[in-house]
Amino acid sequence: TGFRAPTLPETYSLQTQTNTGGAYDDPFYNATVGCDKIFDGKYCNAQLTVRQGGNLNLQPEKSKSFTLGALFEPTKDISLSLDYFRITQKDLIGIPNPDGILDSFIEGFNKTTLTSTSVDSDKVFTKLDSKTGKPVIDYVLATYNNFGEQVTEGIDFSVKAKLPRTEIGTFSLGWDGTYLLKQKTRDVGAAEFGDNVVGIYNNSFGPVIRLRHTSSLDWERGPFSAALTYIWQQGYQDAQLGADGNVRKVSAYDLVNLSGSYTGIKNLKLTLGVLNLLDNDPPYSNQGNSFQVGFDQSYADPRGRTFYVKASYKFF
Repeated sequence: TGFRAPTLPETYSLQTQTNTGGAYDDPFYNATVGCDKIFDGKYCNAQLTVRQGGNLNLQPEKSKSFTLGALFEPTKDISLSLDYFRITQKDLIGIPNPDGILDSFIEGFNKTTLTSTSVDSDKVFTKLDSKTGKPVIDYVLATYNNFGEQVTEGIDFSVKAKLPRTEIGTFSLGWDGTYLLKQKTRDVGAAEFGDNVVGIYNNSFGPVIRLRHTSSLDWERGPFSAALTYIWQQGYQDAQLGADGNVRKVSAYDLVNLSGSYTGIKNLKLTLGVLNLLDNDPPYSNQGNSFQVGFDQSYADPRGRTFYVKASYKFF
């Protein structure tokens, strides 16, 4: 069992103003005036106002977890492990996705009564427009909040092998990954959990990847060492339907990283590396919940081939 108390910023940070990632037609303005009749850039195809910040009423997160695993070492240089895990979290602390709030609000909006059946209706605040005197959205409230309950199940696996020493150095191989079986959430006040969202883009927290793994080849000889790493993660169902009206899939994503280090100077380690050695582009995604469009920044890195140097020194 475990818990996490809300941090000071989550509790006391001042409210700040930003905007939705996507562009929307204000449903109130659309119902009373109509963007097709009188287009107003403040309310039509516009990034609407969002308020974010701390919440004095936050409760601590609580969790229960269960794991069962096995480790097999046929020799002193080879190990294989397999672990099952189940984690139940309650009162999760996070910032709700304002675009997800608006999507839900607009989907349940009634143009006659100017109300919405969305469970997030209490997070959409209105005002009267100074010109028309009609209600419009003032802001979407997306401060830190306690969400409902989440259950996650999956399997971790690992294979590690240290090869016999050679004249050119010592090599080691590694393979680590996670396979998600299930992730379901239940909103506050809901009677049942929602559908399994593994392999699907979720409007609240982005894509939930079923399988991801990392393969590595390490080399060491005296003060010199190097590491070649291959990272792969499975694709998923995109946020929106494709142009043909069918479910769209985001492609799998992979990266190759390379680094080399030197420790021949006492207490000093020098490293030279390359991220995204093959200069792969992130796969296309039609998500519109962030300012970075055309890909999902929580799934892929937009940087191309990137070189870096690093130096670390131990004083004691």
